[in-house]
Amino acid sequence: MLANNIENLSKMLMQEKRMGYKNRAVFGGLQKLAPNWASEALKAAVLDEEREFVHQIKADLCRYPDIPEKERPGFLHDILVKLHKAGQTKQNGDNG
Repeated sequence: MLANNIENLSKMLMQEKRMGYKNRAVFGGLQKLAPNWASEALKAAVLDEEREFVHQIKADLCRYPDIPEKERPGFLHDILVKLHKAGQTKQNGDNG
Protein backbone atom coordinates (compact mmCIF):
# COMPACT_ATOMS: atom_id res chain seq x y z
CA MET A 1 0.00 0.00 0.00
CA LEU A 2 1.50 3.30 -1.15
CA ALA A 3 0.11 5.07 1.93
CA ASN A 4 2.60 3.14 4.09
CA ASN A 5 5.52 4.33 1.94
CA ILE A 6 4.25 7.89 2.17
CA GLU A 7 3.91 7.65 5.95
CA ASN A 8 7.40 6.21 6.39
CA LEU A 9 8.98 8.91 4.23
CA SER A 10 7.04 11.61 6.07
CA LYS A 11 8.49 10.34 9.37
CA MET A 12 12.03 10.48 7.96
CA LEU A 13 11.47 14.01 6.69
CA MET A 14 10.13 15.09 10.07
CA GLN A 15 13.30 13.68 11.61
CA GLU A 16 15.32 15.74 9.13
CA LYS A 17 13.37 18.80 10.28
CA ARG A 18 14.09 18.01 13.95
CA MET A 19 17.80 17.63 13.12
CA GLY A 20 18.01 21.12 11.66
CA TYR A 21 17.92 20.38 7.92
CA LYS A 22 21.54 19.15 7.87
CA ASN A 23 20.76 16.15 5.62
CA ARG A 24 21.66 13.71 8.37
CA ALA A 25 18.30 12.14 9.22
CA VAL A 26 19.30 9.05 7.25
CA PHE A 27 22.77 7.65 6.66
CA GLY A 28 24.16 9.11 3.44
CA GLY A 29 21.51 11.81 3.22
CA LEU A 30 18.07 11.98 1.69
CA GLN A 31 19.54 11.61 -1.81
CA LYS A 32 20.78 8.13 -0.84
CA LEU A 33 17.35 7.24 0.52
CA ALA A 34 15.56 8.33 -2.66
CA PRO A 35 16.24 5.30 -4.92
CA ASN A 36 15.37 2.76 -2.25
CA TRP A 37 12.23 4.58 -1.18
CA ALA A 38 11.13 5.01 -4.80
CA SER A 39 11.74 1.35 -5.59
CA GLU A 40 9.55 0.24 -2.70
CA ALA A 41 6.90 2.87 -3.39
CA LEU A 42 6.70 1.91 -7.07
CA LYS A 43 5.94 -1.67 -6.06
CA ALA A 44 2.92 -0.34 -4.16
CA ALA A 45 1.84 2.16 -6.82
CA VAL A 46 -1.10 0.98 -8.89
CA LEU A 47 -2.05 3.98 -11.00
CA ASP A 48 0.09 5.91 -13.48
CA GLU A 49 -0.46 9.08 -11.43
CA GLU A 50 0.90 7.31 -8.34
CA ARG A 51 4.01 6.23 -10.24
CA GLU A 52 4.51 9.78 -11.52
CA PHE A 53 4.12 11.09 -7.97
CA VAL A 54 6.81 8.67 -6.72
CA HIS A 55 9.20 9.84 -9.46
CA GLN A 56 8.55 13.48 -8.55
CA ILE A 57 9.27 12.87 -4.87
CA LYS A 58 12.41 10.90 -5.74
CA ALA A 59 13.65 13.82 -7.86
CA ASP A 60 12.94 16.24 -5.00
CA LEU A 61 14.87 14.07 -2.54
CA CYS A 62 17.82 13.84 -4.93
CA ARG A 63 17.91 17.65 -5.21
CA TYR A 64 17.89 18.17 -1.44
CA PRO A 65 21.68 18.36 -0.86
CA ASP A 66 21.95 21.07 -3.53
CA ILE A 67 19.34 23.26 -1.83
CA PRO A 68 20.96 26.00 0.29
CA GLU A 69 20.43 25.27 4.00
CA LYS A 70 18.42 28.45 4.53
CA GLU A 71 15.97 27.29 1.82
CA ARG A 72 15.67 23.71 3.05
CA PRO A 73 12.86 24.33 5.56
CA GLY A 74 10.56 25.57 2.79
CA PHE A 75 11.69 22.89 0.36
CA LEU A 76 11.10 20.13 2.89
CA HIS A 77 7.75 21.65 3.84
CA ASP A 78 6.67 21.52 0.19
CA ILE A 79 7.57 17.82 -0.01
CA LEU A 80 5.69 17.10 3.22
CA VAL A 81 2.62 18.90 1.87
CA LYS A 82 2.76 16.80 -1.33
CA LEU A 83 3.07 13.63 0.76
CA HIS A 84 0.21 14.66 3.03
CA LYS A 85 -2.10 15.44 0.11
CA ALA A 86 -1.21 12.18 -1.64
CA GLY A 87 -1.73 10.22 1.57
CA GLN A 88 -5.13 11.82 2.12
CA THR A 89 -6.18 11.12 -1.46
CA LYS A 90 -5.03 7.51 -1.23
CA GLN A 91 -6.76 6.93 2.13
CA ASN A 92 -9.99 8.47 0.87
CA GLY A 93 -9.83 6.26 -2.20
CA ASP A 94 -9.29 3.17 -0.06
CA ASN A 95 -12.41 3.90 1.98
CA GLY A 96 -14.72 3.52 -1.00
